[in-house]
Amino acid sequence: MTKERHIFRSGRRRLRLLILPAVLLAAAGGGVWFWFEHSPARAVERMLLSIKGLEAEQVEEQSPDRILIRRISYRADDGVAAGCEGLEIGLDANGVPRSVSAAGVEIGRITQLLPLVAGAARRGTLPAEFSVTGSFRRKARKGDFAFEFKWMRRPDGDFDIEFSMPDPGLAASGSYRPQTGAAELRLRGRATTELLELVESRIPAEVALSGAFDVDGVLKLDFGRPDPVRSFEGELAFSEGTAVSGGVWEISPGRRAVFRWYGAERPWEVALPETSLRRPLELPLGALTVTGGADSVIRFSVVNAPPVGEMTGVMRIDGHYDRGDGSWMFRQSESSDRAVRWSGELPCGEFNCIWRSPRISGGGSRSHGSIDFSFGFESVKFRAPGSQQELAALPGTLTGSWNFDYDNPEASSFELSGLLKSSKLEWPNPESAWSASSALVSFRFSRQTGEREAMLVLEPELGGVNLYGGGVPKLKLEGFSGRFNSTFDPAAAERMPLRVEGAVEVRRVNPVRSMFGAGEFRDLRFSGYAELSPAWLVQGFRAAGGAENALFRYSECEISAAMPVFELRFDRNAITPGDNFLGRMDTGRLTLSALGGTFSVPKAHAAWSSELREAELLPERWTALLELPAGTVGSHDLEGSFQALSSRVSFDHSQVGALEAKLTGFEARLGEQPAVRQLRAGEQVLVFNRDKEGGSGRFSFSDGSFSESGFGAEQVSAAIPLVWRDGAVTGNGSFRAGSVTVPGGLLKSASGDVRFEGGTFRLAGQAASPFWPEGALLWTGEFSWGKQWRASGDFSLKPTTLSAPLPLGGILPAAAGLSLKGGLAGKGTFEFLPARTEWSCEFTPADASLSGNGLALARLSGTLRLPGGGARSRNSGGEFRFGEAKLDDVAIRNGSLSFRLLRPEECDILSAGGTVWGGRARLAAPFTLRAGTEAADAGIVVRGLEWAGLLRSLGLPGDLIDGRADGTLFWRIHADGRPPALASAELTAAAGGKLKLEALEPFVQAGSSGSAARQRILLNLLRDFNSRSLRLRLEEASGGGWLLSLSAAGRPGQLQIRDENYRRLIRSVDPAAFGLDGEIEFTVNYRIPGKKEAKEKK
Repeated sequence: MTKERHIFRSGRRRLRLLILPAVLLAAAGGGVWFWFEHSPARAVERMLLSIKGLEAEQVEEQSPDRILIRRISYRADDGVAAGCEGLEIGLDANGVPRSVSAAGVEIGRITQLLPLVAGAARRGTLPAEFSVTGSFRRKARKGDFAFEFKWMRRPDGDFDIEFSMPDPGLAASGSYRPQTGAAELRLRGRATTELLELVESRIPAEVALSGAFDVDGVLKLDFGRPDPVRSFEGELAFSEGTAVSGGVWEISPGRRAVFRWYGAERPWEVALPETSLRRPLELPLGALTVTGGADSVIRFSVVNAPPVGEMTGVMRIDGHYDRGDGSWMFRQSESSDRAVRWSGELPCGEFNCIWRSPRISGGGSRSHGSIDFSFGFESVKFRAPGSQQELAALPGTLTGSWNFDYDNPEASSFELSGLLKSSKLEWPNPESAWSASSALVSFRFSRQTGEREAMLVLEPELGGVNLYGGGVPKLKLEGFSGRFNSTFDPAAAERMPLRVEGAVEVRRVNPVRSMFGAGEFRDLRFSGYAELSPAWLVQGFRAAGGAENALFRYSECEISAAMPVFELRFDRNAITPGDNFLGRMDTGRLTLSALGGTFSVPKAHAAWSSELREAELLPERWTALLELPAGTVGSHDLEGSFQALSSRVSFDHSQVGALEAKLTGFEARLGEQPAVRQLRAGEQVLVFNRDKEGGSGRFSFSDGSFSESGFGAEQVSAAIPLVWRDGAVTGNGSFRAGSVTVPGGLLKSASGDVRFEGGTFRLAGQAASPFWPEGALLWTGEFSWGKQWRASGDFSLKPTTLSAPLPLGGILPAAAGLSLKGGLAGKGTFEFLPARTEWSCEFTPADASLSGNGLALARLSGTLRLPGGGARSRNSGGEFRFGEAKLDDVAIRNGSLSFRLLRPEECDILSAGGTVWGGRARLAAPFTLRAGTEAADAGIVVRGLEWAGLLRSLGLPGDLIDGRADGTLFWRIHADGRPPALASAELTAAAGGKLKLEALEPFVQAGSSGSAARQRILLNLLRDFNSRSLRLRLEEASGGGWLLSLSAAGRPGQLQIRDENYRRLIRSVDPAAFGLDGEIEFTVNYRIPGKKEAKEKK
């Protein structure tokens, strides 16, 4: 028993020895296992394994607070989304990850990493610090984008987040709030289309964006959602030249855009405020908004809202594109305004327009479809780059359509057609400026399937066209219509030389200024072709045509042609030096207006040529030849003929460079009855040569003559050197008329200087006369020939002493028989018009004498205005002052005379005055003298006339009547050369006076005073009679002499009665008893013999 107990005890001791190591080993293993299962590395590994798709290899604990993972990757959708070769995790004292840092990270699909980060955020396992550097890997590894990403927890528990991408230059910063699960990042920098691939952009595959762009926006994340992206809103800034294209179309997005994105498979929107269409047409679009979502339809809207200005308005176009079947359509929204202003800067220039009731719509599938448009416009303006001019189209319409098919580039086709209608087109380019007051232009630009070349056809109809550029002729066109067509390959880089064929009809063409001057074509038509160089220069052309009539007008001449037919040829590439621009014209009747006349021939031929080599639009120098055979000449009232007219003209820079024209054998009748003139010129020559300052030349004629009734000139010649300056022609020369004929033979010849200026000949010289010294008469004049010829001038006679008596009857028939001597000056004017001749002449005698016809005026001065022609004779007449005038034996002193000469054969005496017989005298009333009539009576009113003077003129003693008288004397003025004579008189003497009429008693008419006894008593009383009043009447008696009637009232003076018996009787009689105590009134009639009769009695 003791032994068994010993064995048992021994065995139990050995078991203890075996179990203890096992327990110790188990305890050690358990400890090791517990440590391993609860170590930081195992905790991190278990955490990583709990994340689906995350794979980690070689998780090592480098220290109690540092874990290193040699390789880690994240898979999603059977692909690697991200991975790196080393990840370091820092732990805190509790073994919780405090920081994570990684280098060499490669990220392929960033969108699938976001849910991973969101899950960690929801579990609250985000480390306090996180730092990653690496790169975003593009597809096919075509370049990577290096980046750096980190966050750090702030003391308040929120996180600061930073992200940067040096290339292309993108950065983001923001914060994350664990309490709300929301993060917000401010994203700034530059992005590219390649970068958009990393976020699996929703840009359609059919759309391409050229160039990079800048981003400035806010990205909002919500880590409480499986898809953490909540929204992105920001602005995109595009560099200049950025384009968005999609097959047949291309737009410019402008400089900025607003982008809104609300996560994958959610709505997104891009708003571009300033876009423009670049292809297929270049147009400003305005604000473009593009939206999309989960379906395949992308919608877009274009809103053109111009700035405030001349006119405002909104045009809206809505459309969509289906990514599934490629169909698209757009149309104008009904909310568009009726008036819209578009403006913008296109690659080809600046564009500005105001549309009225615009309409546009289109539809198709992918790259084929059609677009219809209709625009009324207020104005359309276009400005080329670097140009200050605008092509402007004012109120009108533009309608048309565009059909295209670009799905198969090798068999593509299109047709763009339409109609432009405008009330005005204007292109103010200095070299090629033009404008049209109305325009109707149809156009068609098309290419058929299988063809490489496209055809452009333009059919314009323009009205009121003006060409006024410096490099083109100045033209005005009315009724312009034509058709132009050309074919070329639109895709070819080089399309030149371009051949343009066309035909034009113009109802009227007016060259305002061209190499051939101004003019007019009626019903012009021509056709031909032209070849254009790459610089859009005309390399060559051929054209032929004609017109109903043509007219060329230049400052020196005018040419009109009926039914002209012309031909033009030009080849800029012609090898042979010399003229390469040739033209010819054949016409029917041709009329040339030059040298002051209109020359006409039945038909004519003209030719011109020039050389054009440089880049000018038209040649600068031309030479033209014109030869006219014998023809007729006429202008208005001129009819004549000429023997020959030849001319050669050179044009330089649209101006006449040289001209030589000669006219021979010119004869013509000028004017109308009664003013018909005969003209003749043996030869007329005009020569012109342009120089730097203008030009020089000459005009001459010889063997000329001029004649008109009463006027004329023979042996007329002139030579005038000419100078052209500042667009005006002037010249100074000389002229001579060997023989001059004027009324009265006043002139013999004339000579002097002539000046030509402004189409007018101005002459100045002197005229020789038989009545005054050489050089006394100076005259000036001018001659112009426009629509109506006119010759006018004036002359002046310097104060001089007549070298011979001047007969007035030659120039004034009413003064026949009178001649002027002494001092004389004068002036006058003349004017020759087609239907009449007008002239005026005014003589001013000074200390002169006028005598003839029993009249003699001494110390004569005053004015004599001769009656000329027309309006110039309205003031004809004159005023004379004289010291003494003798009418037979009657003298008038210190007198004056005014008269009017309406016609040469009439003289109206208007007023006269002077001193006659001691009293003042004036003309009682005007009277008229007419050549060829007998006489006219002139009444003279006198005041204070001495009776003695009147009595002596009657051949009576002057002391018969004492005192002065007032009254009227009537003189008979003869027009046949006889001297003036007193015809009658009626005088009164109110103041009374002494009568001593005894000498008249032999002439008393018997019975004129009662009985013989009474008459004897009365005559006895009149021998000494004191009159209180006296009236005398005198008139011519038949058979000669005078009848004198004397009526008086007064008292007798001292009676002289010889018979003593009568004296006693008178003393014994009381006068009162017989009524004789008052004044005595009586009338006595006498017959006074005339002077001739009295002489015969003696």
